[in-house]
Amino acid sequence: MTASAEAAPVIKACLNGNREPGAHPALPLTPEQLAADGAAAVAAGAQALHIHPRGPDGRESLGAVDEAVRAVRAAVPGVPIGVSTGAWIEPDVDARAAAVRAWREPDMASVNLSEEGHVDVMTALVDAGVGIEAGLWRVDDVQALAISGYAGRLVRVLVEPREHDAAAAIATAEASTPRSTTPASPVRGCSTASARRPGRSSGARRTSASAGASAWRTRSPCPTARRPSRTRTSSPLRWRCSGSPLRASAPITP
Repeated sequence: MTASAEAAPVIKACLNGNREPGAHPALPLTPEQLAADGAAAVAAGAQALHIHPRGPDGRESLGAVDEAVRAVRAAVPGVPIGVSTGAWIEPDVDARAAAVRAWREPDMASVNLSEEGHVDVMTALVDAGVGIEAGLWRVDDVQALAISGYAGRLVRVLVEPREHDAAAAIATAEASTPRSTTPASPVRGCSTASARRPGRSSGARRTSASAGASAWRTRSPCPTARRPSRTRTSSPLRWRCSGSPLRASAPITP
């Protein structure tokens, strides 16, 4: 892949967020609604999706993740699908990590570095073989990521300033963006494009680079992105292991 291809932006559509049921008449809540909206977003040009699955009551639920992701994946096979691990969904850290560790379907999940228990949640994601998206809300979150032990195991960094004022938000984003003068290098224990992540139970998955993996420049949480205690029969999803769009595999200097 050329350097210019590596630098190309990725459009990711967030279909519902943490909005309350009824916040908008078209807010997708059920797996079927998320699948329909996901297909529409991809048809409009989205290359990845982020969803907040809901339980039968319409409230966010970590236990509803696999069912929702399966439904969306059936509608848009080959498109990476991410979810949230927000503390507001399950405030108890142990219960949150246990629910995340049981996941089998998502490609990635966001973890807010400002939340209590973020390291436990990232550990659970690695155990589940799910990629980590590090959410930085504040400048202090950069330091939290640097000392977490997971800065080199990310799919990407999400810089998400909370300010409503545009100038203030831009200033926070610029101050929060991890920078390093050290060139990115493969995570120790992994060779580029060689780490294999077990496939999911759904048959509608990418099975080769030709099915879209080359366009989707994710990075695995390798070298531990394996589920040794479980056997998967579908074809493995291949991850590239060197770097990230923000060079998160290199040492981060807050």
